[in-house]
Amino acid sequence: MNPSDIPPTVFMRNALEAAERANIKATVIYTVEKNGKQITRVDTNVGPEGMARHLATARIQDGAIERAAVALHMFRLQLPSDIDAETRAEMDRCPLCGEAAGWDQLSDPDRDGHREIVKYVLGHALAAPPASAGLVSV
Repeated sequence: MNPSDIPPTVFMRNALEAAERANIKATVIYTVEKNGKQITRVDTNVGPEGMARHLATARIQDGAIERAAVALHMFRLQLPSDIDAETRAEMDRCPLCGEAAGWDQLSDPDRDGHREIVKYVLGHALAAPPASAGLVSV
């Protein structure tokens, strides 16, 4: 059997069931292709009420992961104004990948790394959202 023949939803559900057996609350954010478009999906192992809360809290829309990955890459440290130009140029890099190039100049593996970090952070955050306020507003 080819692993790519398994529908992503089945694969995610099995992973979440395994996490639940280990008493781990988990939310998984993943991307599937539907009608030629990349669509972001969320699945959780905390039951229907938890899923409804997560979806209402996150409001993850198509393209949200990509926008967050670009923002993560374009983030730069605020440097003091008295730093010389050479030092400033050396430090003007993405803190995640260490590249100074813009998003469009990054290799596909570097871009995918940023996307995976965003999914990882959001997935962990959504596993235990705050009770009083929304976690992510897109």
